[in-house]
Amino acid sequence: MNSAPLIQFHDVSREYVNGEVVTPALRGVTFQIDAGEFVAIMGPSGSGKSTLMNIMGFLDTLSGGVYQFEGRDVSMLEQDQLSLMRKEKVGFIFQAFNLLAKSTVLQNVLLPTVYGRLSRQERVDRAKEAIAQVSMEHRAGYKCSQLSGGEKQRVAIARALVNDPSIIFADEPTGNLDSKTGTQILEILAHLNEAGRTVVMVTHETEAAKYASRILRVRDGLLESDTTNGALRRGEYYK
Repeated sequence: MNSAPLIQFHDVSREYVNGEVVTPALRGVTFQIDAGEFVAIMGPSGSGKSTLMNIMGFLDTLSGGVYQFEGRDVSMLEQDQLSLMRKEKVGFIFQAFNLLAKSTVLQNVLLPTVYGRLSRQERVDRAKEAIAQVSMEHRAGYKCSQLSGGEKQRVAIARALVNDPSIIFADEPTGNLDSKTGTQILEILAHLNEAGRTVVMVTHETEAAKYASRILRVRDGLLESDTTNGALRRGEYYK
């Protein structure tokens, strides 16, 4: 059995080069995340927290250091291997939902399964199961343009779940929602974590971060602190 951390960063740096201008986004970050954790990443705008998530989720590459995912050195992987890891190992939830407005809920949730090896019926069954996990069965045939913001984010969560990923990344998942609807989304993420899912959430909202069991604070491309958090049990938010 592989006992390695799910994610391990060692002295990871990321620089963006534009002509002669070099902008450091991460400057030697070291931490690890174990399977089953709920981790919030916090920091001011421009601190490097989104860069951190993009590297963890195989959307960006590191400039230096070592990133291991499930014990594999990510820097040694080819682009097609990274693409496969992105497809099979991670699920993303974005602030802007990133759904196809004219497609139905079911069609949107099916999208990540298109290039897999499952039969059409297996894909549909899996999508329906993911939709049920976020209590959106009654909207499966609705176009996403017909949904509220909270419903759209539920669909985005179902889409993130459909390929049974090792980890879910949520980038400001409540940023476009009112507090009540945001609470419902955080409750779903907490429930998924309690069921064994690993969740990493970028947020600037202190109240949202209370759902995480651990908080990484990033500032100026450095890991400022790594603290254990007394995570709220579901149903306690905003009480």
